[in-house]
Amino acid sequence: SDFMESDTSAKVARVLMNPPFENGQDAAHVMRAFEHLEPGGRLVAIMCPSSFHSSTTKARAFQSWFDSVGGEKLEDIPAGAFKESGTGVATVLIEIRK
Repeated sequence: SDFMESDTSAKVARVLMNPPFENGQDAAHVMRAFEHLEPGGRLVAIMCPSSFHSSTTKARAFQSWFDSVGGEKLEDIPAGAFKESGTGVATVLIEIRK
């Protein structure tokens, strides 16, 4: 099934994710996953730094949403950290608690 169309009535305590980065999908996936969190839940994700630095309408909307839910950037992960997995892209580790 398509995660982005999933029923958000099923709540979970934890989400750990590495969503797709292409075209800002990571931001959309993180916002959707947040809807699945129960009160007191925790979401941790690897994201593309551009979700936080870009000035596109989509990125600015994500940045505003991230701040509004109390999201926290935990660590900037340098390019090449996941080289063994076949990617050299820089990433950021984020956490959101509900």
